[in-house]
Amino acid sequence: MKNKSDEDYSLYNDSPIGKIVSVTVDRPLGSFHPKHRDIFYAVNYDHIKEKIL
Repeated sequence: MKNKSDEDYSLYNDSPIGKIVSVTVDRPLGSFHPKHRDIFYAVNYDHIKEKIL
C-alpha cells in the first residue's frame, strides 16, 4: 500500500469524518417543504455550521 505524502494528507485533514460537529436541522423528519407542499422529508435535512473546506 502506498503511503500518502504530507502534501496529499493536507487535502484530507480537515475532513468532518470522526469529528464532533454542530448541525442545523432545516427540515425535520416528517415535515413538508414550506413552498412546495408535495416535497416530503423522510429524513432530517440539515447542514454543518462550520466551514469544512
